[in-house]
Amino acid sequence: MKKKILLLIIFLSTIGTSFCMKRKRDGSLEKENQLIELYLNAKELYQTGKNYYYQYKEYEQAFQYFKMAAKKNHREAQFFVAQMSYFGLGCKKDLLQALKYCKIAKKRGNNKSIQLLQDIRDEILIYLLEEIKKPIKLILNSKDSEDDEDDDTKKDDNKIPDHLAHLYT
Repeated sequence: MKKKILLLIIFLSTIGTSFCMKRKRDGSLEKENQLIELYLNAKELYQTGKNYYYQYKEYEQAFQYFKMAAKKNHREAQFFVAQMSYFGLGCKKDLLQALKYCKIAKKRGNNKSIQLLQDIRDEILIYLLEEIKKPIKLILNSKDSEDDEDDDTKKDDNKIPDHLAHLYT
C-alpha cells in the first residue's frame, strides 16, 4: 500500500513538473519548482532533463532539471549544466558557471568533462587576452599621437631662430 502511494506521488509530481516548468517562464512559480526539487531525487531530475533535452528539444526546461540534479550531486547532470552553459543552450552563455560545473564533474569522475574543461579554459584565456589588448591599444595609440606631437615640436626646436640665422650662414 505504501509503495502504491509513493508511486502515485512520484507519478503525479512528474506529470505536474512540465506544467510547473512551463509556468516558470512567466517567473511565477519558484516555490513549485523548489517542491519538485525536494520530492524528486537526483536521478529522476536528471532523467526528466534528458527527456526534455533529447525528446522534446526544450532546452530551457532541460537545463532547469539538469541544474536541480547537479545541485544534488548527479555527475552527468553536472556535465550537462557545464556543457549547456558553455554553449548557451537553454540558458545564457556563462563561462564561469560552465567552468564551475565542469570542474565538479571532472572531480567526480566524468571523463567527458576533460575535453570540455580544456575548451572552456581556452575560451576564457582568449577572452582575457582580448580584454588585455584593449587598454594596451589605447595606450599605444595615445603614445603614437604624443610621438607625432613630439616630432612637430622637435622640428620647431631644431629651427634656427631668425635673429641668429646670420651666424650659421
